[in-house]
Amino acid sequence: MKKLIISLLCGIIIAISVTAFAADSIRLIINGIDVTDNMEVKPQLINGEVVVPASVIGEALGAVVEYDEETNSITVTKPKAIVPVGDIGTRLNPVPVGTTVVFDSMERSSDAYKIEMTALEVLRGDEATDFVMSISDMNKKPAEDKEYIFIRFRINGLESKNDEMIDIRSSHFRFYNEKYVSYGGPLTDVYGLGVNFPDFYQGTEIEGFAYYLIDKGDNPSIYYREYFDSSSIWFGTKIE
Repeated sequence: MKKLIISLLCGIIIAISVTAFAADSIRLIINGIDVTDNMEVKPQLINGEVVVPASVIGEALGAVVEYDEETNSITVTKPKAIVPVGDIGTRLNPVPVGTTVVFDSMERSSDAYKIEMTALEVLRGDEATDFVMSISDMNKKPAEDKEYIFIRFRINGLESKNDEMIDIRSSHFRFYNEKYVSYGGPLTDVYGLGVNFPDFYQGTEIEGFAYYLIDKGDNPSIYYREYFDSSSIWFGTKIE
């Protein structure tokens, strides 16, 4: 898998005809905010159409913009609207892939934070095995009845008590099979993967993987919960 966050690699058309404007005077305004001065590549007038970087518009609207080197293609994925926990995120109604929810533990006396969480992508099967084997030659392929599964999360730090560092650990994610039986503790035998989620502060956005070795063909759920905390969220991994 060779997916990279795209940076100014292509343009998308945002107007059909702009002949009344000169190329050096075009301003890009997204949701009432003028972002032109922050753009490395400014809007350009080409054959009567305004062309701007896809990454600028996509990311400003909260989408993930990726470039796949193998297929030479660009994918723009817009997460669904933020859904309040309680309406969704339970064991029987887990958060679908691509939906953003808020985890709030601000009522705790310490290590209190509020974050947005989105499961962006599920990687499993042969593709996941190839990814694991590419990290280190010390890794082993799974048994015939097992497969790796990786879920890429985007986490946005909304708030933390006393501006404390937000610490997301792999042990906060527990995998349960389709019968809701736990697979056990965090997987630790993938060499060379490094830290799953870097430490960060409020106002910062990070990405990382939750992963495990599961029964082949299973569609597990992921239970996110901090120790000694009543707050929790269930995430689904099945792609509809």
